[in-house]
Amino acid sequence: MLVGGEGLTRENLPSRGRGGLPGLLRALDAIAPRGGTDLAKGIETVVRRSARPGMLVVISDFLDPGNVLGALDRAAQGGHDVALLQVVAPDEVEPTLEGDFELEDAETGQRVEVTLDASAIEAYVLRFAGLCEELRGWARRRRGTYVRARTDEPVEGVVRRFVARAVD
Repeated sequence: MLVGGEGLTRENLPSRGRGGLPGLLRALDAIAPRGGTDLAKGIETVVRRSARPGMLVVISDFLDPGNVLGALDRAAQGGHDVALLQVVAPDEVEPTLEGDFELEDAETGQRVEVTLDASAIEAYVLRFAGLCEELRGWARRRRGTYVRARTDEPVEGVVRRFVARAVD
């Protein structure tokens, strides 16, 4: 399992099954985000290190330049039951900013100056919708799960959709 660029290894991974959930949640809570990630590489590493296929849950915004869908394909071909949980902020879904900004990547600290006008926002919204549709389509084709969770929505609804193996 790879989280925020840090891995949970067999040595520090809580026990399997329902009894391991509290330990897993504590381990996840203890991880501090820092630096960038390579989601495709993380997925490939987990698949390569897996002694046997199992459930692979990928929690991400999926805003990653790597070949994430290719890595997910290899995981599914390897027998893993793949579930995608896309976490997004409301402003990622419905941008409200307009004007000139210096944006900072929360993971890497990299800064970029941008002008957000109507055409730039429209292009972003279309690209973001395309990403969501790619993930949704992948899950349908591979009989996987895809749930998009907004950070402003109650977690109970997200969990219900996830447990129901929804494709949002």
